[in-house]
Amino acid sequence: MTYEMKIREERKEAAREAKEEILINFIKNGVSIPVAADSTGMTTAEIEKIAEKYHVSVKY
Repeated sequence: MTYEMKIREERKEAAREAKEEILINFIKNGVSIPVAADSTGMTTAEIEKIAEKYHVSVKY
């Protein structure tokens, strides 16, 4: 793996982590799954998986 490829992968990972953090904040503030999905571009299944990862209950 080249240095440039490593940097790109690290940036993708950082962006994914930031998106997950935003999603978790949405959920903690009572945003419903459909609204969170529409706002983040994630699927309901992706949101449920991330919420489970962070031990946050979701609202439909």
